[in-house]
Amino acid sequence: MKVAVDLRRNTWAPEYGISRYGRSLFGALQRYAASTATDLTVRAIDLEGSRLWPAAQQLSVRSGQGMGRRMQQEQLDMRRIGPADADLLHLPWYEGPVVPRVPFVFVLHDLDTLVARATYRWRFRAYYNTLLRVYVRRARRVITTSQASASEIRARWPQLCIDVIPNGVDPIFTADGPGPVDAPGTPYVLYPGGYGPRKRLADLLSAFAVVRRTHPELQLVMTGTPPPELRAQVHAAFPSGGVRFTGYVEDPELAAWYRGATVVAYPSLLEGFGLPIIEGFASGAPVVATAVGSIPEVAGGAARLVPVDDAAALAHALGGLVSSADARAELVALGRERARAFDWSSVAAATVDTYRKALA
Repeated sequence: MKVAVDLRRNTWAPEYGISRYGRSLFGALQRYAASTATDLTVRAIDLEGSRLWPAAQQLSVRSGQGMGRRMQQEQLDMRRIGPADADLLHLPWYEGPVVPRVPFVFVLHDLDTLVARATYRWRFRAYYNTLLRVYVRRARRVITTSQASASEIRARWPQLCIDVIPNGVDPIFTADGPGPVDAPGTPYVLYPGGYGPRKRLADLLSAFAVVRRTHPELQLVMTGTPPPELRAQVHAAFPSGGVRFTGYVEDPELAAWYRGATVVAYPSLLEGFGLPIIEGFASGAPVVATAVGSIPEVAGGAARLVPVDDAAALAHALGGLVSSADARAELVALGRERARAFDWSSVAAATVDTYRKALA
């Protein structure tokens, strides 16, 4: 059984949740194939010249990540992948050929491009929502990462063959180890969740400003590279400092930031899973998140949840944890136990079962 997994995003957007899903699953599938009596072979669909995977494990497409180049990759390069290359395509999102030459499965994490249409440019939305509607008719199986997402998907497409396979947490996210080398030196709230409109960062900044009135030493650390308009907003709201952007950080450094955090904040409007929640749990950090979508399901009672779009409630939850070591310790213990329910070896085994059903 030869499976080709689309990992192009790991070259140009490694911090995205879809990228993290793809590369973590790819490694877990390789370990699964090596440790079990199986006929599985996995190869990465990646940009030409990429050094992420050995050449023998790679199916290359032309480089570049602009919209036009991605359409060329998906509708020309990936269309050439045939039975000699793979028995099955695994698409970590709904991007790929309109009509692949081999059977395929795809991952539908959430319905964001359909239900939050205004947050996407019309060309992007038109192209990928067209692919989505084609794929729900032609995919052998659909994978999603939470029961919450599965319920929403089935409500729209009741005929789909859906397998719910939650994500895992990478072993690098552990409470044992050092904090960040360049930590602020004072308590900090960590935000590791990206910069799309659904992340509700205006609420986070408002809540942080409230908490900082009683905890002036508190810092806000935001990983990744923000858009210019957010930088300007932060500079206007906090002219004397207090908010720090780390830029993109590799997983070992991200794990250190989790370990050193006083609390992790994740005020998202919509999530198909929410990897930062379980990464924070595994790293020994208390987590505050919104009670929406898959988040309560993934958190499993181990995070402090607040209503979505409620900056006051977010401030109250963050402030309570910053003020109370006992409250933090209670959530840390619950979170570390909850994180044990998510491991990539189980994800790999369940995914191989999906592959076999798709090819049966």
